Amino acid sequence: MSGRESAAAGNTIVLAWSPHRIVAGGGVMDVAGLRQAAGERMYVALGGYGVGSAVGDPDFIRPPALAHAGLEGALILARQAAARTG
Repeated sequence: MSGRESAAAGNTIVLAWSPHRIVAGGGVMDVAGLRQAAGERMYVALGGYGVGSAVGDPDFIRPPALAHAGLEGALILARQAAARTG
């Protein structure tokens, strides 16, 4: 996936839901510079439309707070299910 493709996906998200920021993680998004390239392309393509200047914030597309958020979430759900069943 390139910065252009990531920006296109981000633009769709911005135009559909107007988020305050986008959290993007996982294999492809761990490529050095991809988040920044996508953010820069989004800023140019949107031209201030949607969430406006927020897209220009370097932290608009950010990595998840947890390195393995999907795995962490699955473990939390498993623990909650186990606690309910005794």
